[in-house]
Amino acid sequence: MRSALPTLARVGFTFVLLAAAAARISAQHPDLGGEPLTDELCLACHDDVREAIAKTPHKALERGCVSCHDILSKTAQAPFLRLDPNPLCLACHHVSLLPGAVPPASVEIARGFAIPGSFLPRIRQLNLDQRGVGHPVANHPIAGPSDPLRKGRPFGCLSCHVPHGSASPKLLVFKLAPGEGICHKCHQM
Repeated sequence: MRSALPTLARVGFTFVLLAAAAARISAQHPDLGGEPLTDELCLACHDDVREAIAKTPHKALERGCVSCHDILSKTAQAPFLRLDPNPLCLACHHVSLLPGAVPPASVEIARGFAIPGSFLPRIRQLNLDQRGVGHPVANHPIAGPSDPLRKGRPFGCLSCHVPHGSASPKLLVFKLAPGEGICHKCHQM
């Protein structure tokens, strides 16, 4: 018969982690006292996001900060994202719509949160193949274990794109010199 002690220890450790996360959330985000969460409230503290939005804002911000973030969720990913970054990006940027097709009434971004389907035609859709590759060029992965530009971090959407806004076209993390292709940022040609 196996001891219940290791299981109890794991449960206790998990509880400590959750309590620490709740304390961190409380310290970072004040009690709203029943007030609705608004973009103005978010931007009152997040100056870096306000500056990014002032350049070239991500169209998702038309739906508000809560499109991607949920500071009240007990399951939100850091930094209070509704999902991990790649699945969150793909929830809007990889919706299979045939040309001229009527979008669905709504698209669920994360459990319990959806955006109106009428928003989809204005969003750049990625043409990924059945393996989930093909951006920015055919056969290029959109995820991987190692980011060539940010050592020690996984490769994903945020390797190349800034989620809030950027002075660079296509919300790129980096600036491209005239005539420089995006490939040169990671690949030696």
